[in-house]
Amino acid sequence: MLTTRDSAMSEISPDGKGVIEINPDGDAEIKAGLIRLVEENEALRSRIDVQDIRRRFGPERFAREFLSICRETTV
Repeated sequence: MLTTRDSAMSEISPDGKGVIEINPDGDAEIKAGLIRLVEENEALRSRIDVQDIRRRFGPERFAREFLSICRETTV
C-alpha cells in the first residue's frame, strides 16, 4: 500500500509492514513511491498481517464498539 505520512491509512499497518509512506508534497517522492510499489508489490503483500487487520478492523470489533457506544448514549 502506498500512503502519505500524514494519512490515517498508516494505522492499518502500524509496524510498517506492507506499507510505503511518502511525503505527498514532493513529486519525486511520489514517483519513487509508485515505482517501488509496482516493483515490490509481491513482497509488500506478503508482509501484511491479514489476521491482525481483520482483528483490528473486522466486523466483530465494529459490532462491539458500536454496541458500546449505543449503551453509553442516552436518549
